[in-house]
Order: sequence, then C-alpha cells, then structure tokens
Amino acid sequence: MYDDFFVEESSELDSISQKVYDRNRKIEDQYKIAITETREYYSKYAYVIQQNTASGDDYAEALISHGWIIPSLYSFNVFYNLKVIEYLDFEKPWWDHNATESLTIDGFLPTGVSDLTLLDKSATYVVFYNLTMARSLSIKENLYELVSDYEWTQERLREIGLAASSDRDGDGEISRYGVDRYGIIGNDSAVTALFGGSGGKYVSLDSDGIPYVSFDTERNFEVIQYFLEEILFDKTLYCNTSRVDGFTDTDSLAKLFADDLGLFYIRVLETDQPNPNPESPQLP
Repeated sequence: MYDDFFVEESSELDSISQKVYDRNRKIEDQYKIAITETREYYSKYAYVIQQNTASGDDYAEALISHGWIIPSLYSFNVFYNLKVIEYLDFEKPWWDHNATESLTIDGFLPTGVSDLTLLDKSATYVVFYNLTMARSLSIKENLYELVSDYEWTQERLREIGLAASSDRDGDGEISRYGVDRYGIIGNDSAVTALFGGSGGKYVSLDSDGIPYVSFDTERNFEVIQYFLEEILFDKTLYCNTSRVDGFTDTDSLAKLFADDLGLFYIRVLETDQPNPNPESPQLP
C-alpha cells in the first residue's frame, strides 16, 4: 500500500511515491515550510491527541485518521471548522462531496475526504464478478446493463448467485471449502456494505443540519432482513468463513474466487488477491 501523505526519500522506481515526494517538495519550496510526519498506532491515536491538546502543545497542523476514530476526538475540541478556512474550496472535484455533506453538522465540518488519501478508496466495498464462470454457466444477464438501468437489486444478486451454487462432491450439501462452488463469497461485513449500497443510512441530517437516527424505517428493515435471511444465512448460496468446513486462517476467499469456486465476491478493493493459475480469472 502506498503511503498516502508522506514519502521521506525520492524513489524513481515507484511512480506514485515519486509523485508524492515531488508534491511535498514543491509545497515546501513555495510556502517556505517543512512537511514532516509523526505516526501513532491507531489504538493510541486518540489518547495522544488528547494529551497534546490538554498540554497546549502545538502537536500537528493536520491530522489524518481512520474515520471511526474521529468521533472520539470531538470532546477534546481539536477541530477547526474546515468550511471557514479561506483556501479550502469544497466544491472542487478532488473533495468527496458526499462525505462533505454527510460530515457537516450544523454548518461545522471537522474533517474531509479527498484525493489526498488512498485508504478511503481501497476500503471501498465492491462486488467482484467472475466473468469466466458466468460464461461457462451460460448466464445471460449483462450485469453492467442491470446496474446502468437501475435493475441491479439484492433479489437479482440472489437469483444469479443460486445459478452458480453447486454440490460438486455429491455429499448432499454445499459446505466444503475448496470443493463446492458458491454463488457468493464474502464475510459478515458485507451486510453493512450492501445496506449502504442500497441507499440505507443509520444517521441523516435534518433541514437544520442536525443529525438524527434515521435507521428506523420500514424500507431499511426490509433491506437488512432480506439480506440476512435470503443471502447471508443461505448456506447453499453464501460462503462465509465462519461456517465453512476446512477453512483456516491461512485460507483466502480471494483464492476461492480465482479458482472458479465463487461467482460473486463481496470485499473491499484492497483485498487479499492471490496469484492464480493462468487459466483462472483475475479479480476484475
């Protein structure tokens, strides 16, 4: 994984690292500043910020953090309102406009998401599709058209996935890792990914920009219930690491996908990609 923000030395062997290095040197020269980096282990991150803020130490000008740590920093009063900083224009395309809108509370924006960082992109959940397997199973649906025509739903995911599930060892069950074929492979966290992908929200903003819990709606319950009952808990459809015979910590769901043992693979972009045989499909 490339360093998001800071590269200490020039490295022409790595084009992205080189660009990060060149960018930092250009900014330093133009504004007569020095860019340095301090790294903290994520479990100590909030505590370190709290201690430095309480002592009045000018610890850092900018913080880059996992999103889930941000709420724990609110009580320490460490944030500026980014929307009032003169040179930050959140209408520019390099800012994530959805994140800007969602993170602004009563006109106050404590943090933002932009093209400066890579982790938010690599942590994006996607549904990989095994085109090689789809062709071998004569699956006719064009998933790209289903998506563009707004016809891609959880029901279609289940329907197409079931066409791929197969008890390949003939023991009457689809349960053996590395032997049986599954329509969908993934883990429990896929439920939150597909919930968000279905337009679901746990928290929303009212007309005054104040957050409120918005999960309690009939549609949200229907989305979650369908995924749990019809997809995640269907052992003939969904390969979940917690209940697959023979699965160990050294195994890889990505290897199942590369070995043509899964039609769909729900996972983040920065996933554990294997080195498949030349005849096996690469992650698309």
